[in-house]
Amino acid sequence: MKKTKIVILLCTMLIAGTVLPLVFADVSLTTRYDEVGHYSMTEAGVGLKESASGDIIIDFPGTVVVAYLYWACVDVSPGGDDTVDFDGTTVTADFSYGPESWYDDYYHYVYVEDVTNLVTGPGTYTFTGMEVVFYRYGAGLAVVYEDPLLPLARLVLMDGLDAFWFDWTTPLGPNSEVASIEFPSETTDRDVDAFLFVGGTEHDDRPNEIWTETGTGTPDTNIITSPSSPDGSYPLVGSDGASWDTYTDTVQIPAGDEWLGVQVESVVSWETSGDEELNGRGTSALVITAGFVIPEMLDGLSPGFWKHNIRVALKYPGSYSVPHEGEPRINYEKIVYLAETATGEKGTDALEVALEALTAKGPGSDVVRLDMANAFNAAAGYTPYND
Repeated sequence: MKKTKIVILLCTMLIAGTVLPLVFADVSLTTRYDEVGHYSMTEAGVGLKESASGDIIIDFPGTVVVAYLYWACVDVSPGGDDTVDFDGTTVTADFSYGPESWYDDYYHYVYVEDVTNLVTGPGTYTFTGMEVVFYRYGAGLAVVYEDPLLPLARLVLMDGLDAFWFDWTTPLGPNSEVASIEFPSETTDRDVDAFLFVGGTEHDDRPNEIWTETGTGTPDTNIITSPSSPDGSYPLVGSDGASWDTYTDTVQIPAGDEWLGVQVESVVSWETSGDEELNGRGTSALVITAGFVIPEMLDGLSPGFWKHNIRVALKYPGSYSVPHEGEPRINYEKIVYLAETATGEKGTDALEVALEALTAKGPGSDVVRLDMANAFNAAAGYTPYND
């Protein structure tokens, strides 16, 4: 079992003024998207506390598979705004969370819209038109993209309306719920890319911490083992502008573990200082999304497999070898990419260096061949070959 504190992407809401909780159930994160492919995921957002419009600037090296737009606010009830303008097109949310009571007569609202047909590639997308009485948090764009050069991976995107603050009791505090995903155990460690949105952090002095844990069996429902202390450095700081955070990190899943959990801690602190309202007080936050890219650890392929595919690539550039039953098809572009990754060389030079190692003869040559095959396996996201 592995337990760490890390910084992850979330969407965090900070409260201004007197906090008088109305404790009604909020909405834990649940799965919206869960697919396997040569995929990865990226997210970007913009804080809208101080402006009614803003630009979401997003970059990704692949073809869009699916794209979701999120926006969130605190408002009266009835209130909120499910219809906004996304890069010149009026969109109405496919799905919404709320109104959920927060404090006094104010309520949380979270909206989700599938904008796959509007996201044509990397670029700048302008968000505007969220009309509310009280408080905009911001907006974020989560994009799953495909590239045949990417290793096979499972993409999971979760969303909800999970509010918390250290001085409140369940279900609105003191910390967030644990957002967890389960997966089959593997015989080797693997790195999972984690993404989160948190709506509303106004500045960099509302104490908070992000925790992760991995394990076996049933996922834990609380992974904060010892409360943190305010130290002046926090993961949620309004990184996309006041009232919105997008953050990413990589979490190692040890061999044998079967789940990963993420939890946000509102660090206990009543301090106030300086000119910023609520400066130094524990974060009050709204977790909106959690995304994970989980490598699919396929069985490693033999030195003979990689040798054959490299020979075909060198003799017939642009072509690929017809695979035997149960073997993957490795096209020319991918074998060159893997060779470059495995050897540090470029283009044909990478293929020739790899082939030299894979055809090595003499004392110790079996180790040389196996090492190069496993360099290819690692680049492709496969387990080591041990036969």
